[in-house]
Amino acid sequence: FFYTFDGNKFLPSIDDLLKADYIAKYLIIWYMNEDWRNKTVDLPSDFEGIKFCYDLANSYKDLLNLDFDQFFKFQTLLLESVQNAIIHGNKSNPGLIVSLNIRVINDTVFFTISDSGDGFDFTKVVDPIHPDFIDKECGRGLFFIKKLADTVEFSNSGSKILISMSI
Repeated sequence: FFYTFDGNKFLPSIDDLLKADYIAKYLIIWYMNEDWRNKTVDLPSDFEGIKFCYDLANSYKDLLNLDFDQFFKFQTLLLESVQNAIIHGNKSNPGLIVSLNIRVINDTVFFTISDSGDGFDFTKVVDPIHPDFIDKECGRGLFFIKKLADTVEFSNSGSKILISMSI
């Protein structure tokens, strides 16, 4: 059985269950029925982990009643930070986990993302808009995170990031 946001129970047809998007949608609905103001999930270090975060961001858009600009910030902060943890921290090893916590306190959202990697020296990340690095792909995710977030803090030698955003 699946449950909707309002707690109604229903049984989808076999044809519906065979559609991956249908399953993802209702797994997110089921997942969000729990206490969505303090949510922790372990994600695989692959595309499915990123896709889950995309769906999760869309669920929070409705729950928090985010306008377009707020949603853009929320989604970008979530996806960029998780993608960095998966690709750079865990080297896209699907056997390694990325831990994500989203906490909503009053009018602030806190994202905590940690990976299983060795970390990095976050003080030495190149500036992607510097003319010497404008053609390089490195540093763009962190650049966006720092520009969009209210606060960004690193710990565990760079393998954990805490991000806050006002809503």
